[in-house]
Amino acid sequence: MARRNRGAKVVLLPKGRDRMVAYKTVDGLHKELRRIDGDPERLRREAAQLRRDIAERRDAPQDPEELSVALTAAEEQEAIIAWLDARREKLQRQLTEV
Repeated sequence: MARRNRGAKVVLLPKGRDRMVAYKTVDGLHKELRRIDGDPERLRREAAQLRRDIAERRDAPQDPEELSVALTAAEEQEAIIAWLDARREKLQRQLTEV
């Protein structure tokens, strides 16, 4: 028995590395875009604060392990930001192709 998708336009996604499902609806793409839209800005503020905290402690005696953890946290935040930016661009591109 086939199910009908009433009113929702289906978008076929290319097969590839980040294919999680075979298709998504346009509404689903918009929903995902809204969900991740604010995250990069919030994460940028957090990463900038981590970098400021590290810079402010540069004259004080530091535990190398603690400094390493702080630097790693900042770099991880920046990597997540880059992934979210790329994902947002991909979603926007998919929506314009519909």
